[in-house]
Amino acid sequence: MKILFKSPVFPFLFILFLGGLMFTQNGCRKSIDPENNDTPKKFTDLKVNPNFEFENFVDLDVTINVANGGSQTLFVIQMFQDNPATGGKLIATGATNNNKQYHTTIRVPSRLKEIYVTKISANGLTEYVAVPISGKTIAYSFGSLKSTEEVTSNDCVTGCDDIKTQSGTYAINSGTTCITGGTSGNRLQLYLTINSGAKVRICGYANIKSLSGGGTLIISPSGNATIPLENLITNLENYGIMQVAISNANKAINLAADRTLHNWGTFTISNKLNVKGILINEGPLTAIKSVATESNGRIINKCSFYINDETNNAFNIVTGNASEPGLVNDANGYFHIAGDINISGQGYASFGLQSLIDCNSFDIEGQVYGPAAQ
Repeated sequence: MKILFKSPVFPFLFILFLGGLMFTQNGCRKSIDPENNDTPKKFTDLKVNPNFEFENFVDLDVTINVANGGSQTLFVIQMFQDNPATGGKLIATGATNNNKQYHTTIRVPSRLKEIYVTKISANGLTEYVAVPISGKTIAYSFGSLKSTEEVTSNDCVTGCDDIKTQSGTYAINSGTTCITGGTSGNRLQLYLTINSGAKVRICGYANIKSLSGGGTLIISPSGNATIPLENLITNLENYGIMQVAISNANKAINLAADRTLHNWGTFTISNKLNVKGILINEGPLTAIKSVATESNGRIINKCSFYINDETNNAFNIVTGNASEPGLVNDANGYFHIAGDINISGQGYASFGLQSLIDCNSFDIEGQVYGPAAQ
């Protein structure tokens, strides 16, 4: 309860205060002698404080790279004085060249310590990060990329023990089988069993109608595959384009324990995703619905990861420990979550240098670790 105190002395003090003001104003009035006016009459008469700096702006050399953009080379790059999500002022706009690099020079206020850099992909996906100003340069690389040798070797020309070009049912027990021939208008229909130690590479367009076994399915850089399966019990490597979806929108897709999904290309999943194994993302990955870890599941993000679910359970981390965090947002990793991220009391998360999570709200009940400074 607020208590108001009234004192009979107050009117007197108020009158005295006003009187003091009148006396003070009269006492502080100074007569200016026009003969001794010190006002400067020309610029050279100015007396500048020696601590004043005329260099209020600085020119910065900017180099922005996109390390993993799949086949796309053109990305729109924008730079802002402050966070664009809160109305930061746009400084410059440009685009990457054929080498996925953007280079320019910008002039900014010298007081700035960082610049927000935004990358916009052809599909409209946007990510941004605050990049510190180092001297008179700004350098940043979006995403990461597996070595060129590893990417280009996953085609259907080299290293194939067997090549198939038709739709069908195939059981692969050993070696590497390459499947090619599908087009956008005539996708191959495949029923695959890939046993432990075996690999299947997909080049061209394919619908994977069934998939089993403990081997590895590889979508090559030229591959485009859809997998309408509820349970992912085969290891997956994507260098091309992969979509995972099932017709029942209320069902979840499960990445099985002891299985790995590793994305370097463009990956989209339309249903809720439960990660019981290991999901490693090094390319643009979009989840239309919520994502959660379960059992000993882990998510390691090294590029851009978008979760479009707007609920308060959009992203849930309930697993992990100090040696194997349930969530790792690696250096320069970026999450955009339309809803909320929750790290439960059993959850463990690790954030790398200059990593960023853009979300509606962040509920931390578990343990979160990161660098001492960004």
